[in-house]
Amino acid sequence: MRTLRNLLAAVLVLAALPATASPSRGSSRAEAELPGGRANFVVATAHLEPGIRDSWMRLGTYRFNAADSTVRAEMRLWRQSRPSERVNAGVTPDLKCAPGGVWDTAARRNCPVKTVAGFRDGATDKRSGVYELRDQTVHGRAARVLWIKWSVGASAWTEQWEVLSRPTLTRLDQLYSTRANAGYGYGSKAELSSRRAMDSVRRHDGEIRLEGMSWRNKGAAAHHSPRASGSVFSHSKFTRCDNPSYCMTLREAAGSRNVCGGTGCPHHGWDGDRKIDITIQYYLARIGAHDRRDTLWHWCSCLAMEHGQTCHSGNSHVKPMLQVLDDNGKFRGWVGVETSFYPGRNTKAHREQDMLGVFRMTDWV
Repeated sequence: MRTLRNLLAAVLVLAALPATASPSRGSSRAEAELPGGRANFVVATAHLEPGIRDSWMRLGTYRFNAADSTVRAEMRLWRQSRPSERVNAGVTPDLKCAPGGVWDTAARRNCPVKTVAGFRDGATDKRSGVYELRDQTVHGRAARVLWIKWSVGASAWTEQWEVLSRPTLTRLDQLYSTRANAGYGYGSKAELSSRRAMDSVRRHDGEIRLEGMSWRNKGAAAHHSPRASGSVFSHSKFTRCDNPSYCMTLREAAGSRNVCGGTGCPHHGWDGDRKIDITIQYYLARIGAHDRRDTLWHWCSCLAMEHGQTCHSGNSHVKPMLQVLDDNGKFRGWVGVETSFYPGRNTKAHREQDMLGVFRMTDWV
């Protein structure tokens, strides 16, 4: 009887202990739960500070393990303080999807697709941590919140994400981070080694919208766009190439006369009230055959025309991205970053021309 009384007392003491307030290994609650019930996430984060030329962007994957409440990140990192150059993505569209080859025409051009250095390589920013899911109030409503504590030496690094779930997909909206000031994530049961072909991307039946944060600092005026949203990506208008089939192109008029004109295109863009050419050349190509990597490269046709070039060699837009797939393996969009560092020397004037950002471009924003 004494042994039984001792066991009962021990159980009562354990039941009275308060729950820990920080992410912990092996709690029974964490062992039973993944964020939205899903383990595999594609994630884009960034720290974009107006007026300061030390921004960074991260793009990669989070893998959650409910057995021990751990999370593993494998990311690629780009820093404004160490600008990366544009490199060939290893893809050149064929004449079916890019028949143009003359500098003074605005037809789609068969240019070698560009991406940012480091995106074709393996992940270099790898870290592990522990996670916990909590019930909290976010913006006045009940919400499920994911807490992550990364193991990165002596410095603390924590993140908080609101977890939003649908039948086949989970979305992470960043609430707080000790390092990033913007972030987007999507997770499902689909393996991170899986991807969808470009034809599946082009035939996606949902509207794909953009939401993100961008950084500009041209001259003395800094521009910071906290939540630019609403733009629709014209994925269904792209033409898929035959060889290689994992590349698509599009030539589309810019949405504003200010995009392709001004001092950058004084002769071939907007000239006062006279519209000469305001089209944009878009290239979308696969980077990884056995993962989610795609790259988006685009530039105003008039920029190449100003310099007598078929393919623009100046400050074009390069955007590494990761495909979002749901539980059924269906394509739903991308998370990505913009890493358009101004080419040339690493000077203050060059950094002021950088075009940087973090975004999600999906059918659920």
